[in-house]
Amino acid sequence: MRKLAFILLLAACKQGANLCTADTQCKPGFSCDQSTGACGCIADSSCATTESCNAAGFCQARLRCDSSSDCTTGNLCDSVSGTCIAQGSCSSLDIQCAAGQVCQGSACVPGCRHDGDCPAPSDVCSLCPAGTPAAQCPTGNLCVRGQCDTKLTCNYGDLCQPQSATVNVCAADTRGPFCQPCVEQAGTTTFCPGADGFGHGNYCLIDGSKPLGQSVFCGVDCAQGQECPYGYVCHDVREVRPQNCDPDAGLSACADLPVAVACDPAHSHAGAVGGLVNDDCVAAGLIGAVCDPGSKQCVPQCLGTGETGVQSFCSCTQDSDCPQDQCDSIKRSCVTSGQPCIPGLSPDQCTTLHKIRCAKETDPRLGEVGFCKIGANCAPDQGFTCEILLGN
Repeated sequence: MRKLAFILLLAACKQGANLCTADTQCKPGFSCDQSTGACGCIADSSCATTESCNAAGFCQARLRCDSSSDCTTGNLCDSVSGTCIAQGSCSSLDIQCAAGQVCQGSACVPGCRHDGDCPAPSDVCSLCPAGTPAAQCPTGNLCVRGQCDTKLTCNYGDLCQPQSATVNVCAADTRGPFCQPCVEQAGTTTFCPGADGFGHGNYCLIDGSKPLGQSVFCGVDCAQGQECPYGYVCHDVREVRPQNCDPDAGLSACADLPVAVACDPAHSHAGAVGGLVNDDCVAAGLIGAVCDPGSKQCVPQCLGTGETGVQSFCSCTQDSDCPQDQCDSIKRSCVTSGQPCIPGLSPDQCTTLHKIRCAKETDPRLGEVGFCKIGANCAPDQGFTCEILLGN
């Protein structure tokens, strides 16, 4: 009886130790050390956020951070104390704060100590004007826009403008709602606010950095050659035709929109800038038309919108394919193009001076194509988005 009781006691002890023989017996992030029968951590991620995995495979309290990756989301590592602190706070280092801020009283506040603390190359660290409230100038200095040679040394959204006959300074461009959100109305030309109250020529544009139709933003008119601020460039604004098409259908994608010009498919050849060109369609003065081999008629081409998406539209081939505009007597602007006009004139300025025309453009896939140009807007330059330019 005594020997049996001793064996049962040993069995109970082994079961209570909870030893492992395989990794599957350990929690996720832990592996089994078969020499000791213990489950050990694999990396810091195996442990709680306040712990780290030591060399022996045990989770221990984290004593200090080495980088911000050691801290939880929303915190950064203070290299002086080796502790994690909240973003927007600081220990004693200005480098822990964003450009245009310095560390004061364990908090990042607006200000600077020298020009290098400022966000733009042309910014200078200057004494706050006399009488500035302390809440607006907690350190005695603020970054102000400085002198510039070109707008490229200014902040996004700035122009380099003359302050005197010999000095140019960076100044915010306040002429329009650059990159501001807008609501596009389906089937109509939508304008954004402008200095005139109607937004002449400031269009609600599709954001090409996001899937088609998911985001729109305000452009600012540059159709008369107005300069765009840093980060923006003047882009043509195009009106697409309402007819959708399938790019995989090739030359017959827009066969239901013939332009009543007969053509011989044998007269088609590669164009100088790519794509196919048909001599019969060119001779008729059509822009970017191709010869449909089925009907032997000149037809438009199927264009992508240029945004991330699947919708495509038939191009224009002549001015008559573009929307006919007219002068709005109340807004004193053209309904589609938004250009200013004088109501009651004959002929209407919107069908003459501001007529919407089928313009020629080079498409990397199709060669020369036509699109209805209704104006031009300042929009993010290549490589930029509204989120970048607005600092979001």
